[in-house]
Amino acid sequence: MLNTPDDWFNWLFICKDFANRHDLWQYVNPDIAKETLPERTEAAKPQLIDYQAGAVRLSDLTIDDRVSYQWECDQWELSRSEYRTQTKAMADLNMDISKTIAVRHIHLIKDYKNPYDQLVALKKFLCPTNATRRCELADKYNALKVAPRAVKKIEQWLSDWEDFLIACKPLDQEYATSCLREIFQHEARGTADETSSPDTYVAEMTTYLRRAKPQSTGLAVSAAELGIANSTEHQQRGRRNRDGVRQIPMCICRKKHWYPDCLILNTRHPQRPNDYQPAADEARKVQEARRDPKVNTRIKNALERWAARQPQSTGKLRIDDGKPPANGNAFAVT
Repeated sequence: MLNTPDDWFNWLFICKDFANRHDLWQYVNPDIAKETLPERTEAAKPQLIDYQAGAVRLSDLTIDDRVSYQWECDQWELSRSEYRTQTKAMADLNMDISKTIAVRHIHLIKDYKNPYDQLVALKKFLCPTNATRRCELADKYNALKVAPRAVKKIEQWLSDWEDFLIACKPLDQEYATSCLREIFQHEARGTADETSSPDTYVAEMTTYLRRAKPQSTGLAVSAAELGIANSTEHQQRGRRNRDGVRQIPMCICRKKHWYPDCLILNTRHPQRPNDYQPAADEARKVQEARRDPKVNTRIKNALERWAARQPQSTGKLRIDDGKPPANGNAFAVT
């Protein structure tokens, strides 16, 4: 969209690209004076009288003239087809110009019927002068010397910046230094023409950041879509909710509490009655769950950590191992 002078060159490039694809730029280039523009004309159809005076039918021509006449007619058909294609493309370009400029600039072109006159009018008001461009480029150059603080703007910064290797050192000094070293080596050997192009460095730096620092550059979309980022984040958060408080997990007895707070698992729990007997279904669930060695190990470790934090006593903590007790008194303190 052509709205301000900053948009002019990008917008004109799109117009030029369309015109070149249809061999029209030579007819609409606003940098050329109108008097020197080539003129588009439709070729005239070959006439029989061009070969034989008074000829009105093909049979009035000699055999050689018939062949020549037929060949010229074929060429005329091709030329007419190309002319009509160009005419349609010219109309399309005219429409594109009207559609891709800001509404407030319509008045600049409403009195002109062809793309050339429209482009000249727009250039007069919207094309920045060389002096203006020098000032803008100087400001942009100085601004691009510093990497953006917003990490998600890094990729856009790379695409806008050709001489970015020095400026990107704060992002990753090792990579930037290696690229600069390569440039210096080529200059020292006199092989500067073998130095990679700025576009290559931009592409390599973008790929490097995607792999080395996907989260910091905001380029880890695929990981989130695959569930990788979510699972990693879940592990790192350690089951914490949005307020930073650890969520209470579901115990193997199917109640929400920590293993040390389970009256079935922790026989030393201060709130556990001496004559406590769990419900049959809860005891069965616990025994079935503890058949898994990993689950059983986690329970033992949790109970041992809990016991280590308790005041020292002469009693001995007895941890349920999921097996029937030898003394026939299950879930009891000895």
